[in-house]
Amino acid sequence: MKEGQTISIIWRSDDYSHHFAAKKEIEMEAHESIYLREPPAPSINLYKCLQAFTTEEQLGPDDPWYCGDCKELRQAFKKFDIWEAPPILIIHLKRFSYRGNFREKIDDLIDFPLEGLDLGEYVIGPRTVPPIYDLYAVSNHYGSMMGGHYTAYGKHRNDSKWFYFDDQNVTESYPDKVRSNAAYVLFYRRRDVTWTPHVSTEEPSKDSSTEEEESDSDSSPVRYASPPPSSSGVTNTLGSRSVHVHDDSDDDHHHSSDHLDDSSDLENAPRAHSD
Repeated sequence: MKEGQTISIIWRSDDYSHHFAAKKEIEMEAHESIYLREPPAPSINLYKCLQAFTTEEQLGPDDPWYCGDCKELRQAFKKFDIWEAPPILIIHLKRFSYRGNFREKIDDLIDFPLEGLDLGEYVIGPRTVPPIYDLYAVSNHYGSMMGGHYTAYGKHRNDSKWFYFDDQNVTESYPDKVRSNAAYVLFYRRRDVTWTPHVSTEEPSKDSSTEEEESDSDSSPVRYASPPPSSSGVTNTLGSRSVHVHDDSDDDHHHSSDHLDDSSDLENAPRAHSD
């Protein structure tokens, strides 16, 4: 090739998925010139995601709402509100975009606080305790919609040290490593909540004793523990959702929260495999 000439390769999405994405993730090394051309995108604050998630949103013309009083489809607005601050707050970040047949991984860096997440501005119900949270775990996803790998960070409840979990490998980590563009699910604990390990008071059955003995003989270093039972059952973080009809079809108010996911989208989350 002569100087100044370039080669352009255009992939159709179905060809790409058939030959590459469906089989193995492409391994590539980014050249330093990429970073000279494209400056790194600024991080997105988690509070801005919460603000967008709780902002009133106009339903599109192809997504009308059925009015029970009018008995017909009408243009409407919808809004999510947080009614009550739960003891454990789980935030699912939107990392995957669906546009027709095109699927895209969103690698934007979300700047989330490790301590002192304050939901005071977003909780609309009566408050008995301050809605302030501290992070204790993060689930990370690496890969794409076609497959990938999950890792996690967890904070030890006794010495407050952070640890990195990658399959059966556990290593000590540092707080500045917890924030990354791979963060997928954030786990927060309200400050007034004290966590204690769950110890079963039930007598083990004969079958369970046999299974336990077989488990003890396993050479695997991985051990699993049951999570603590919920004292108040399942808490719906999105305690309130309101929809009201709007008659002015010319209103041009549109908004979308692009980085905070509705819990219903968890059904579309990718299934990871071990690398």
